[in-house]
Amino acid sequence: MLIKLMWRGFVRQLSNYLLFLVSMIFAVMLYYSFVTITKEQPIIQTAGNNAQVVSVLTLGIVAIVFILVYFMLTTNRFFIENRRKDISIFHLFGLKFYQIYLWFAFELLLLGGISFIIGIALGMLFSKLLSMILVFAMGLNIAVDFFVSFEAITSTATVLIFLLLLVAIQTLWLVSSFKFSWENQKISFPQLNRKKRFQKITAILGIVFLAVGWGSAIFFLRIVQIAVGKFYLVESILVIMLIIFVICIIGTYLFFACTLPYYQKRKVDSVYRDLKILTRSENLAYYYKNWRLAGTMTILLGLALAFLGATTAVVSLSMNNIREFAPVSLMIDQENYQTIKNEVSQLSGYQATILSLKLVGGQQTLRIVGEGTDEKPQLFDLISQSNYLRFRKINPQLAKVDLSGNQAIMFTPVQSILKDYIKYSSKIHLADRVLQVKGVETNYLGDTSLRLGQEIIVVSDETYQAISGVSYKLAAVNVANNETMVLQKIIDQKLTSKWIDPIKENLEWHNNKLSGEVSRTEENQENAAYRINYVSKSEIYRSTRNQVGLLLFMMTFVVVTFIVTMASTASMRQLSDLPQKRDRIKLLKQMGIPNNYLVKQIYRENFVVFFPTAAIGLLHSCFAILVFQQLVANASYWFVYLFCGVLLIIYFIFYWGICQYQKRLI
Repeated sequence: MLIKLMWRGFVRQLSNYLLFLVSMIFAVMLYYSFVTITKEQPIIQTAGNNAQVVSVLTLGIVAIVFILVYFMLTTNRFFIENRRKDISIFHLFGLKFYQIYLWFAFELLLLGGISFIIGIALGMLFSKLLSMILVFAMGLNIAVDFFVSFEAITSTATVLIFLLLLVAIQTLWLVSSFKFSWENQKISFPQLNRKKRFQKITAILGIVFLAVGWGSAIFFLRIVQIAVGKFYLVESILVIMLIIFVICIIGTYLFFACTLPYYQKRKVDSVYRDLKILTRSENLAYYYKNWRLAGTMTILLGLALAFLGATTAVVSLSMNNIREFAPVSLMIDQENYQTIKNEVSQLSGYQATILSLKLVGGQQTLRIVGEGTDEKPQLFDLISQSNYLRFRKINPQLAKVDLSGNQAIMFTPVQSILKDYIKYSSKIHLADRVLQVKGVETNYLGDTSLRLGQEIIVVSDETYQAISGVSYKLAAVNVANNETMVLQKIIDQKLTSKWIDPIKENLEWHNNKLSGEVSRTEENQENAAYRINYVSKSEIYRSTRNQVGLLLFMMTFVVVTFIVTMASTASMRQLSDLPQKRDRIKLLKQMGIPNNYLVKQIYRENFVVFFPTAAIGLLHSCFAILVFQQLVANASYWFVYLFCGVLLIIYFIFYWGICQYQKRLI
């Protein structure tokens, strides 16, 4: 008889366990797929940096495990709370706590076994799709074959056992702490007894904290400018970001604990129509009981999308910087260029020019607002205006220049981060003259590793001829896009990447005068500076695409998993209240309430559970991205905004599914 009762209790809760089971299957499938990719040697070897690929994927796997731990522990608590009546019945039959616990553990083991079998089967199919997406994201040119990894199966089983063990420990704690009582359990809400004035103040504070946090994000750089007067720049940025984050956290919890309940309690005429007063009562009870859960889910959603936004910024900047590092198909030392010139000149779309550079010592004051001033002498590469204009014909993204006398244009790397806080002086002091900096432009003259100087300076032809320095030449080559792979094959066959042309310097800046010299030296000389012999655009693109594609792939699937987990948690919370909802609907039907009124009530109650958390979480992420946009210029964030839409779609799917399921109770 007792076993029958236990089995009936399990069957009665089976519909509630269904979503939990589906989520576990999804988790097993995703975890197995990620681990399988780390074992798939064709992808790892083709990507180049094996350790980096495995490390990034492993980081994604660890993040997914933490998400699953949070989800399983949260939902398991709902299930145990929902089965208090079963525990009471088992007590009446004389079962001890450890016997009840063993039955729950058996249920958990059964669900774990089912999810493992189905999840591995689906993972074997999904892993190929995941591998194909990774190959596309990283720009690899390989075929993806069907692959089954027994190591991945073993690893998945180990992690699943670990997760089930954590849930079992939580179940033991919850069951052992259960107090049996003949009285009906009453839920008390101490907030209901607060004074009306205090309720209003705390409700307003929730809005105020959110408004202050979001407003601070809008005027972030202005606040930083004020703080820089008292603190260092980096310290100011980090402290202000932390303060905004804390303010948003406080505002979020106050919003769900005080603001929304106060809103639900307001008295308006529309409350007394269409069972809205009952809906408000249920929503009020929900927020009084679950404001911590709602606030935590909201903050975590905002953080997840903010991390995705930061990743998107890194990816965007990295891809944009390819134009800076490799503005043409190939930039190469002139001596090395002679070994491949005959073959390269036969390619379609061939264009080439020689860059004649002079390495000189100089001094220019660099001031970083809030960090201090740097007056150390440094090395500059000079190029004549006519030579620069010849290069501009095959590299039109370069800025126009028109110089005379000692005027100069300085080219620096893309100042994407806090460019308004980096100030160069208008004068560059050389050994025998002073150059007047007419402007500062983005460096699209190739990777700095190709050159010996830190910055490159365009000067007039007369000035270039008059200045002495260490001379060297680079060749800039462009070919048609369809010939880049052929060009790369020629490079791989004829050239080897190496560091060449060592130089040394002993520059000093004293009493506003530059002294010392720059000269060539022997290889392996201590403190010598080198330049690389060539930079290929196809190599730079492939390396960058591999790195950022892998990073974006990992972060995307982690965020998707997290969004699905948060939506599942909200759904589980609604399913845990299903018995009470069933009794309430039965009572309302006996009172003669029409079905369409009950359906509206179901939709309204679920809307309050799902969409306030999603909406506030989206706003948090949007204002976080606004901060990134102020810090990092020239980055694109369309991908994360796309995911804001994905979040709403996922939440709507779960919302619609729960509503359809609850409509069956009518």
